[in-house]
Amino acid sequence: MMRSLLTGAGVRLVVLALLVVAVLAVPLSAGEKKESLAGGLALVPANGSGFITIRVGDLYRSDASKAFREKLAKAQPKFAEKFKKNSGLDIDQIARVTVVLGNDAERPPLVIIAMSKAVDRDKVRDAQMPKSEERKHGGKTYYTRKEAKERDQALHFASDRVLVLGSIKDVEQFLDRKVDSKGKGPLRAALGTAAGKVPLVGGLNLQGGFFGSIKKKLGEKPPPEVKEMLPLLEAKSGVATMVADKDIRLNASLTFADKDAAAEGEKAAKAIQKLLLTQISRGQEGLEEALKNEKLGELERYLVTRTKPFLSKVEQGIKNAKIERRKDRGLVASTTIKANAADATLLLASSLFVAVASERGPKPEKPKPEKSKAN
Repeated sequence: MMRSLLTGAGVRLVVLALLVVAVLAVPLSAGEKKESLAGGLALVPANGSGFITIRVGDLYRSDASKAFREKLAKAQPKFAEKFKKNSGLDIDQIARVTVVLGNDAERPPLVIIAMSKAVDRDKVRDAQMPKSEERKHGGKTYYTRKEAKERDQALHFASDRVLVLGSIKDVEQFLDRKVDSKGKGPLRAALGTAAGKVPLVGGLNLQGGFFGSIKKKLGEKPPPEVKEMLPLLEAKSGVATMVADKDIRLNASLTFADKDAAAEGEKAAKAIQKLLLTQISRGQEGLEEALKNEKLGELERYLVTRTKPFLSKVEQGIKNAKIERRKDRGLVASTTIKANAADATLLLASSLFVAVASERGPKPEKPKPEKSKAN
């Protein structure tokens, strides 16, 4: 269960959500109240590539998620029990989950899980990483499977309430990081907002290593549909934010070397806007197909049904997005989506269910070979 956070569809969905924020994401007010970066947020580097954080506990217990909880209990009455068996964690004690982008776009991001109560480290380690071994790095401890390589999973306990999951290489880089006590960096404002009561916050720094690795990878031989979007990565600085509570407010602000580069960046932003609308249309078609699947369970059907109107709201928000030049070298993009944080979280969940459901769909029967007739 928890291992799936680091591989497969879960990571792809998180990265997709972050990339959407990068293009169409309201600037955070400088006068907003700053709160302490608890719940693992202090571990997120303000000068890093990006993060997305969800107050899972608040959303799970909210009135907006009541129907989901009831259907989950009916469809999978032993879900909490199985979750604890596979992860070593009590699902109702998960306070916050934060996904942190590393320096390599080809590796899964780090996942920071903050609990409301102290965990039993031995039980968590045994559940998520059976037959693990203890390793030291820079005087700090992490766990991984014996004979594991740098891309294999590692587990680090930042405290009795906060654990970090990621590849060995990324966890070691995480342990090497220099913590700025003042939290200076492009993501500082977004982290300050996340420390409050907002259910879902995301932030991106286009100068981070993650986007540098994308630029390097795509620059070698970019696909035609991606080539026209690359000028955005030429920005000298760029920050995007997402703040989701009663609605979803998205903003991106970029600065380029000169006005010509800014003009190319504007074209690239509009190209991505067009691409997103195309992908949403395909997503809606995929949902319609999923609903035709007779093996789709009640919970999955509920999630898919909830996702359809949400996608329509996202589509409208992207259509209404403002992409404007500021002075000679600046570019800003902003929009507001008339949907709430609970809907956004359910979208991620339903996408996972759709992926599983489509794999369970009936397979076409192979034609039986005709029996040869006796002469």
